[in-house]
Amino acid sequence: MKNKWFFGLCVLFVFGLVFAACDDGNGNSGSDPFNGTWIGTISGKTIKVVAKNGSFNEYHDDVEGTRGTYTFSGKTVTVKIIEMNPGVVFASLGGTDAWFTYANLDEEYKEYMGSDTSKITISGNKFKNPTGGFTMTKQ
Repeated sequence: MKNKWFFGLCVLFVFGLVFAACDDGNGNSGSDPFNGTWIGTISGKTIKVVAKNGSFNEYHDDVEGTRGTYTFSGKTVTVKIIEMNPGVVFASLGGTDAWFTYANLDEEYKEYMGSDTSKITISGNKFKNPTGGFTMTKQ
């Protein structure tokens, strides 16, 4: 009886490991390292990123400024900006307070950002913001 119990426990353990490593259909495997709320500060502004199920929203002092999607592989996350409000994100530059797709953003903003897609690496409960170079911490 002891051996059957141990065998059953081993099967559950192995099944759990296999399930955790499976692809979720979006190219992601393992647990989502980006899921949750992240906080950082730059130039006196609080930046908050809320990520869940492959989507994220970025807030500047609690005002939404960016919407996007993400995928992950292990601890590496690839984020893609879908929409942005330059009036929030680039307020110091006098950005227009309206939502634009990345393709329709002014070249000035695109040059600052470099690309609509960035890779970040989660290290423990932190990552470095690829655009601003400041650290975000998971809450």
